[in-house]
Amino acid sequence: MTVDPWDRIRKPESGHAWVLRKGAGARRSHFGLSSDGAACFMIEASSDFSDVVSKAPALAGVDVDFKAFGATAPFGMTFELRHNVDRSLFLLLCEDVARVAEAPENETQGFLSVVNRLIRWQRLLARDRSRQLSSEEVRGLYAELIVMSELLTANPGNENFVIRCWDGPAGASQDFRFTSFCLEVKATTPDRNGLVRISSEDQFHHTGRDIYLAVVRLREGDDAADALSLNDLVSAVSERLDEPARELLEEKLAQAGYIDLDAYNAPRFLTSAPDYYALKPDAPVLHRENIPPSVSNLRYELDTRQLSELRVAQLPELG
Repeated sequence: MTVDPWDRIRKPESGHAWVLRKGAGARRSHFGLSSDGAACFMIEASSDFSDVVSKAPALAGVDVDFKAFGATAPFGMTFELRHNVDRSLFLLLCEDVARVAEAPENETQGFLSVVNRLIRWQRLLARDRSRQLSSEEVRGLYAELIVMSELLTANPGNENFVIRCWDGPAGASQDFRFTSFCLEVKATTPDRNGLVRISSEDQFHHTGRDIYLAVVRLREGDDAADALSLNDLVSAVSERLDEPARELLEEKLAQAGYIDLDAYNAPRFLTSAPDYYALKPDAPVLHRENIPPSVSNLRYELDTRQLSELRVAQLPELG
């Protein structure tokens, strides 16, 4: 259970009450409460970095400022939460920016890194998410990135196109939608025996493009040298991209509700190459056109062991 540091601070009659963050490094940081009971956070600064902090993006529900405090802590970059119901996500933000601020040896670079980091948080908070990804969402995103990595390898020079066609984060019916075909990605684990969850009657609905299914088998292997966490996999994919493609990937990841928090350093997964299935219109799966109009929001499980005749060695050219 996450400990709320603001519960341990007595609300002041005026101004703010501050408590040193446990584990704070060279750039000390503090949790605080305002006289209105608002949760706050502050990163100490020895110099005036108001010009740097002024470039910080606006964050949904969070006020960011730079203030002069006095001799003990001359300056501080402050964060104040407008709605305390969002404290759990705010705590993640505070811990994350503190870690980013402490990483560079140079104080100026530390605050520049925080401002850059807040751009990514802006994208995340704009989606009004109030929690971390669930374990199922982590596995699903991991599987999509495994498939993306395969697509990047098979289509050198088309990195931007591959990422642009990744529509899963936007809630599309299929995870990748290319010119000539769509690709739906599913994660499964050894204990599932090939079963995958289908979350919509539209996922295999043909709209003039062929539909393929990619099944990624994940096995937790925290002690294995070649196992990767979600953070590891994101870094590995990102390192293969040029700057425009990397920025596009970050935007898509933010749409998916991801930012590289320490929480995603585990679990670490082992996986093999995805299995691909060509789901022709007569494939033994549910198609929307064969479902009564009165049925909607359909959820079911598909046994991929029954689809062996539909397996293909590779996907078509992206076109």
